[in-house]
Amino acid sequence: MAAAALPMWLALQAGTRALRAFSTSVSPATHAPRPAPQRTSRNERLQKRKALPPRTEKMVVDQDWPSVYPVAAPFKPSAVPLPVRMGYPVKKGVPMAKEGNLELLKIPNFLHLTPVAIKRHCEALKDFCTEWPVALDSDKKCEKHFPIEIDTTDYVSSGPSIRNPKARVVILRAGLIDRKAPTVGGNPRVYPTTFKELQIMPFEETEL
Repeated sequence: MAAAALPMWLALQAGTRALRAFSTSVSPATHAPRPAPQRTSRNERLQKRKALPPRTEKMVVDQDWPSVYPVAAPFKPSAVPLPVRMGYPVKKGVPMAKEGNLELLKIPNFLHLTPVAIKRHCEALKDFCTEWPVALDSDKKCEKHFPIEIDTTDYVSSGPSIRNPKARVVILRAGLIDRKAPTVGGNPRVYPTTFKELQIMPFEETEL
């Protein structure tokens, strides 16, 4: 029994050796060699970490300012070439410089509304505007053809936000000269609106 099983055992051992030899010869070809990492010197690493100079040192005298501040944005000390200072002077000294000054970040600025920027905005909007009618040469004619006026108010204050709750108040004036106001039982009729009740009073103007 042992003599009959010996050839089968030798055949299995030979197959195993052939399989191992085949796998050993294939494995180096399947895996590509990894490139060695490039080592940089200490000076090169320090140069990469070094902070770049501020933009103000690279600006020319005739810098296109609307491209620096195209829209409303917080104060940027690296983009404003002015020795701006703000804050409480400590020990009778000078106020804090613009670098790292939180007081300059709290308040809104008008660096984007320079005369050059306003002129460009007007030139861009000129194509969408029409000329004033020649027939409307007096205030009475304007009030006759445009009896409704809307008054809005904008507030400028030193604070972290440019929004003011008082700016929500809108006054709508409707001139009723030579016009009959609708009445119910001798009293003015009330028209509800989205803001509050708009009362059409039997005189020249009403306020919302």
